[in-house]
Amino acid sequence: MKLRIISIIFSFVILIACNDESSGANAKSDPPKTDTSKMNTSTNPLKRAQAAKWVLQSMKYKGLVLKLVKGSKITFTCDASGAVTGKSTVNTYSGVLQVDQNGAMLWLDSGISHTEMASISNNADQLHRQEDAFIKTIRDTSQMVVKDGLLIIKNKDGSTELKFVKAS
Repeated sequence: MKLRIISIIFSFVILIACNDESSGANAKSDPPKTDTSKMNTSTNPLKRAQAAKWVLQSMKYKGLVLKLVKGSKITFTCDASGAVTGKSTVNTYSGVLQVDQNGAMLWLDSGISHTEMASISNNADQLHRQEDAFIKTIRDTSQMVVKDGLLIIKNKDGSTELKFVKAS
């Protein structure tokens, strides 16, 4: 968490410094234009994913399908800035990502961070193993697709994959 805060502060300082450099005597008064020609928001998976809360339906890590613990819940939400949050079974996780219009995904900062609270459930060991597998799997992803009512986050070759459905 401290690293994330430091990263945000550092980014803010850089932004201010860059803005100060461009505010000299010859600087234009118009704000810089954003090039949106490469951002087709109707097909950008991040834009399409942010419209809902997603619940994990299936998980595959390096070709091995991992069975979900009955009654457990793993969620995924994101916003327009790429901020990701969710429940990872027992704990919560967060991160920041960038996604281009083709679905190429890059986890920013230190990737995914998560809380580490204990569970007092009868099946606590199963829940924590599932959570560890989920965190390991999501950290290995680099592609995002939204199609047929599913949010699919996977690695390049598809051997690691998380499939989410919209929460009801």
